Amino acid sequence: MRVTLYLCCLMILICSGCAQQKLPASTQPEHEDWELSKKFAITIKDNKGSPITRTVIGKENRVVFTYTENVSNFVVNKPKKYLWYFWGEADELNGTVKFSAIEQQTKEEIELFKSKLRTQKSPAGNAVLPSTLNFPSAGIWKINIYIGEKLFDNIIVKVTG
Repeated sequence: MRVTLYLCCLMILICSGCAQQKLPASTQPEHEDWELSKKFAITIKDNKGSPITRTVIGKENRVVFTYTENVSNFVVNKPKKYLWYFWGEADELNGTVKFSAIEQQTKEEIELFKSKLRTQKSPAGNAVLPSTLNFPSAGIWKINIYIGEKLFDNIIVKVTG
């Protein structure tokens, strides 16, 4: 009987030690923001130096890509070309750039595109990069932009079916 009681107490202690502890609020990850990135206009110069206005999505003076009004920009399994503009210091904008994306509901993560990025004379921003992006499913997607191994920024878009 004592052995049984001893074993029961031991099991309770072992199990209570395995219980998950809730992290203090300061160490818990903050609520992740899934608000769609804003569309806005930027003025760039064409090949002749004349100003032209482009609609873009992204973060002003950080990273944006061209957006065509009244066109379905992100459609499942329909690859489309985009022109990206980057702002930053030269050492920050040199290296391999990788675009990966996470779908909000399923948390599915995919690699969208990978290329070399270098600062260069540009009509807007400190670096320009053409890309082709293709999404496998509809939903809200967070495009994470890495330069080297460091997260540069992210952009949130809606992909339709």
